[in-house]
Amino acid sequence: MSEPLRIPVGALLACAALAAAACSPSDDDSTFDGRDADDGTDADDDAAPDDGNGDADVLPDEAAPDAPDEATPDVPDDGVVEDGGPDETGPDDAAVEDVVAEEVGPEDTGPDVPPGGVTPYGGCIPGDPTAKLLAETAPPAEMVGHDAFVASVTLANCGSEIWTVGTWNLGAQSPQDNMVWGRNRVPLPGDVAPDQQVEIPFLVTAPDILGDFGYQWALVHEGVAWIPADMTPARTVRVIGRVETVELCPGVSAVLGGATSASAELQRCVDATPDGGTLELPAGVYRMTGPVSIGRPMTLHTAGAAGSTATCLLAGAPPCAVLMAAEDLDVDDGFFRILGTASGVTVEHLVLDGRRGTRLGSTAAAACAGGNNRKGFNATARGDGHRFAYNASVRVLCGTGMEWRGNDSTIVSNYFADNGDHPTLNMWSDGLTVHQADRSTIDGNVLWNNSDVALIVGGGAGSTVRNNQIFQTTQATFAGLMLDNFNAGTSGDFTGTDVSGNTIVCSTRLCDFAINLGPHPWYLSTNILGGEVHDNTAVNGKVCLNIDGAGTAAAPIAVWNNTLSGSPSSATFNCGSRSTSNYNIGPDSVVDHRGDATAFTTWEWHGCP
Repeated sequence: MSEPLRIPVGALLACAALAAAACSPSDDDSTFDGRDADDGTDADDDAAPDDGNGDADVLPDEAAPDAPDEATPDVPDDGVVEDGGPDETGPDDAAVEDVVAEEVGPEDTGPDVPPGGVTPYGGCIPGDPTAKLLAETAPPAEMVGHDAFVASVTLANCGSEIWTVGTWNLGAQSPQDNMVWGRNRVPLPGDVAPDQQVEIPFLVTAPDILGDFGYQWALVHEGVAWIPADMTPARTVRVIGRVETVELCPGVSAVLGGATSASAELQRCVDATPDGGTLELPAGVYRMTGPVSIGRPMTLHTAGAAGSTATCLLAGAPPCAVLMAAEDLDVDDGFFRILGTASGVTVEHLVLDGRRGTRLGSTAAAACAGGNNRKGFNATARGDGHRFAYNASVRVLCGTGMEWRGNDSTIVSNYFADNGDHPTLNMWSDGLTVHQADRSTIDGNVLWNNSDVALIVGGGAGSTVRNNQIFQTTQATFAGLMLDNFNAGTSGDFTGTDVSGNTIVCSTRLCDFAINLGPHPWYLSTNILGGEVHDNTAVNGKVCLNIDGAGTAAAPIAVWNNTLSGSPSSATFNCGSRSTSNYNIGPDSVVDHRGDATAFTTWEWHGCP
């Protein structure tokens, strides 16, 4: 089995739960993992803004999100990342041994990574930083997507504490905690005592998507603080596409690399695939100047990825085919569509890249700004019995990474990231928008820095929503996880639905509601019905769990045994400053607590996202 998603949930939860947690973004907040225009302050939150002392201080609130009307979803907007912060945040380049690693192409199984190790140093002098950078093996300035290299960082412990394995790690910066290189933590090879040095080698894989990406690492004491003064130098690595002509299906070829349109060729091969057949796309970047639509039962996946259970753009993933929106793309409902005429479509190991930053001057962007968010979608799915697995939908212009309407569906182990822009009016986006999905499985997805609601479901009787991981580390969102009825536009029926094992980490104050159950913060439609919401973890939302407009006497919503922490005593919302708590139940909700005695407040949140 392939390596599973490498998301350091425990570390992020530990740091997020502390008032001085090691998980707020650095000053440089532009990256593939997403960015936010927040200024680091919220006058109404109890927690203090970043004081620049190197502790991971709490994050503030910022501009208000949209209501989840039609749909609404972080990777650098355009893949372009500025240098990772001012020079003084890193060591003097001239004082560091700087080696460029040898690239390893995708035809290789991957280079061997040496074990690293801990050895005596003896060179610490008064005034040295806690983690003294001795050497770095860094990537070249330009990489082909999915090429790999062996990087390393050598540090001397010139502080007073032992760096113990599991408690201290090397962590990604530019921006902090980003997943651009397939990982955001590297473990130490052993405990490092004061006046010892450690060489930390690790394998890094360039993302499949194109753009300029930040590359920087720093030592982090998990749950305590980053060591910001001891970062490696900030670098920018340009990722380009491999240019080659490939055969997509008999008699149809396309040019990979992102410069030549491949939309028509892809559609010809989809249309030529028989019912129940399989179309395998060679890994690489396909430029999309129009939509590709699937209207029959078939399987679409990246060639060579069959059997892998690793998700595109995350650790251990195989090279994936990337459908990349052209700068002037102007279509409704996304450039990838599963039509309602189809049933039983399977899509696996595919990347949908809206390449937001290159489209901000487009006609589609103007439509988004004017309130037509359907111009900004990456994808839509209609029909029953579909499977969507191990895919990534990133850098949405506005709207949603995927809008879904269909029962008996399987949506598992996907990555929805860096979608939309929270502070900009109408440019926000959901990660995954499920309007209706009865008897469906929504499991094991990673949603990273989306900008309206990360995961929103409007109805799904007899379904499961389990083990999804939602992180807001650099961008705010209205809610991490929400059960809704889209102003009575969908059933809102969650009878027999199990919502459990989900993790929502909001850094601090980057979610208005980490979990929101019911529509009433937006609109006073009928209550949602039923559902069992239990054993979820929510950290550092302004309100960690809010229930308003959920349950009836005949179909109460059952809520119990959720772990909720980190909410302030007050925060700012669209409607102004409000008192807040970890757990709130509005007076118009009917909740079956199943014996859970957790204290809650009873404030009404009507019309106040």
